[in-house]
Amino acid sequence: MGIEHRQKITVYTDNLYKEFKKVKSAKGAAGIDGQSIGVFALVFEVNLK
Repeated sequence: MGIEHRQKITVYTDNLYKEFKKVKSAKGAAGIDGQSIGVFALVFEVNLK
């Protein structure tokens, strides 16, 4: 895996986490898959893969 690819993954992960925090603080509803924000938070790292 090259440096450029790792940088893209880091930016993606950072952006995803930032947006996740916004949804969580707004007490967002479950998504189209029915998974609640609480459940998503419990398996956040797994969801990134």
